[in-house]
Amino acid sequence: MKNGILGTEKGGYDKKDVLMKIDAYMTLLMKIQKGTSSAEAKEDLIKIKNMPLKEVDENTEGFAKFDAEGYFSQMEYNIVAYFKQP
Repeated sequence: MKNGILGTEKGGYDKKDVLMKIDAYMTLLMKIQKGTSSAEAKEDLIKIKNMPLKEVDENTEGFAKFDAEGYFSQMEYNIVAYFKQP
């Protein structure tokens, strides 16, 4: 991932699935900012983490797996860190 932009690769993750997962993380962050409970946020985070990501076939460009996984990890870190603030 260069400058916060997801790269592409043949046989990567389906772009629609990746964007749907990113949207789910962003929606959760907005809910947290509006005051959702940590229990509800944790429940939502588990659902998001379990969202399936299809791989496109080897001749089709998808989002680079390494970049997508790194982005998701950073989003999860930010969500967990939000609740660890004093």
